[in-house]
Amino acid sequence: MKSKLKAKEKKINKVSVIIILFVLYIIAFVIFSIFVINSSGTKTKDSDSLRNYHILVIGEYQNRDYMEEMFKGIKSKSANYNVICELKVPKSEAENKNIQELFDYATYVNADGIIAYINNPELVIKQPYRIDGSIIPVVTTGQFAPGVNQTSFIGNSSWELGKIFADETKKMLNFSGNIYILKPKSYNAIVNSNIINSFNSEVKNFANLNVSILEKYDDIHKIAENKSETKKTDKVAIICLDQDDTINVAQLLTEYYKDNKIMLIGFGNNETCRLYLSKKVISELIYLNPVKIGETALKELFEYRTKGYSNSYVTVATQIIKSRW
Repeated sequence: MKSKLKAKEKKINKVSVIIILFVLYIIAFVIFSIFVINSSGTKTKDSDSLRNYHILVIGEYQNRDYMEEMFKGIKSKSANYNVICELKVPKSEAENKNIQELFDYATYVNADGIIAYINNPELVIKQPYRIDGSIIPVVTTGQFAPGVNQTSFIGNSSWELGKIFADETKKMLNFSGNIYILKPKSYNAIVNSNIINSFNSEVKNFANLNVSILEKYDDIHKIAENKSETKKTDKVAIICLDQDDTINVAQLLTEYYKDNKIMLIGFGNNETCRLYLSKKVISELIYLNPVKIGETALKELFEYRTKGYSNSYVTVATQIIKSRW
């Protein structure tokens, strides 16, 4: 009887071993299949796993649309430099991060380089470093900030930008009317001074064009009220030289002075700017080509990495979009 039980137990044990081995075989096959699929998927996606450099592209939520276009330019040239590019921009206002946090993230992931969109010319950022103690080179666009240790700034000649603003304003007013340039917060900076000086140089010979500098937003109230109540036939244009001013003035005009037809020429191309353009509150937007900026930024970053230096200031083409009155 005992021998029969032992034989039966041996038979059960054999079956159990076979079942266990079969299960292990299935598990191993599934894991191997997943590995093969993932490996082939990685290779078909720009062969990112084989690239040597990791470049971080950072900015704040308000510039996300513009930076996505800029990222296209960076990605289009990434294979030339053996680069993995990562766009690190918040997807919503609720997720928005301080730009310093994004620079800190670059240090955390040990990035080989940073391309950053800067909104504030008075921004100060600590120099980011890699784990081995070497600096992480930084290329910026947007607003030039002396407090950021950048190897290159990608923008446009301030004198040329002033000429473009002047040419567009002259055409819009048909060479007759009142022009008001809102004084930027960083008015004493060389860039904004050059823009305004260039603007004045282009319009000074036109007797029917009158240029004034506005010191603060309150001055716009006076202009708009005067336009609404008295000199309705006079053409009026307000010029804003940075994106924040453009949005703030557009908001003011749409809330308080809907029917006075003040022409607003602004700088920038983010989602809010384009919304006001579509509503015809902003008459025209002047901005820089984001795709070209991306391509140029990556080029300058690797110029620095390979040679130890790069162009400190690089100009790119200006873009103009208009609303229809």
